Amino acid sequence: MTDNKELVFSVTGMTCGGCEKGIKQAVERLAGVKAATADRIRKEARVTLEGATASPDQIIAAIQGAGKFQAKLSG
Repeated sequence: MTDNKELVFSVTGMTCGGCEKGIKQAVERLAGVKAATADRIRKEARVTLEGATASPDQIIAAIQGAGKFQAKLSG
């Protein structure tokens, strides 16, 4: 059985559903990412990791690389 881990990132700069979709797709390309969601209203992205995982820094880079977004690990 594999343990899943969820990370939450604070994200600014999202203005539409396209922004959410772009972040989701960019993060889900990373190794070990099982699922990702982005919510422009809550200004956050949630990432579920499984197995050999991407680091928080890699996830932040993917989010910021998807557009004019700023991201940081919440909590």
